Amino acid sequence: FEQGLRTLLRQDPDVIMIGEIRDQPTARIAVQAGLTGHLVISTLHCGRATGVFARLIQMGIEPYLVASSIRAALAQRLVRRLCPTCRAQRGEEAAAGSGNTAPRRWYEPVGCADCDGLGYHGRIGLFELIEMDEKLRHMILAQASETELQQYAAESGTRNLADDAADKVTAGWTSREEVMGAIE
Repeated sequence: FEQGLRTLLRQDPDVIMIGEIRDQPTARIAVQAGLTGHLVISTLHCGRATGVFARLIQMGIEPYLVASSIRAALAQRLVRRLCPTCRAQRGEEAAAGSGNTAPRRWYEPVGCADCDGLGYHGRIGLFELIEMDEKLRHMILAQASETELQQYAAESGTRNLADDAADKVTAGWTSREEVMGAIE
């Protein structure tokens, strides 16, 4: 696999897609490709978007290389999508300006012929995206903890998995039970 990636880089592609970064040699090649101007899209197993940085450092990639080569990190969780034919609305919308961000309107699965009685049909993603900026770069160089990175992301307006989940529950895309099992 490592040799295949090296051969691919010699072809000077604009975009390189790596199924998963599982080991240090693959991580090193991906980071080097990113540093030389290639757009590298890959997956890493992490709990949150901010976990990407610590995971690469744990794999032996130097913090300055991590901070220099990553443009953004995206975390995703897949949850079952409520059947649009039979979903049932519960609760009501929070009063405007109440300061309460918890969804007060939600939907539950019912089950019908369209979804084979399951109440769900297909899946939908919950997403958390953090984009690299100077402060985040300095925090990575200083080897800030994942908790500190998450706190900075929240302070800088990054929407986390829970925010996206709350929006999708309120909009009726998925149920509260589904998101509870998907986010920490």
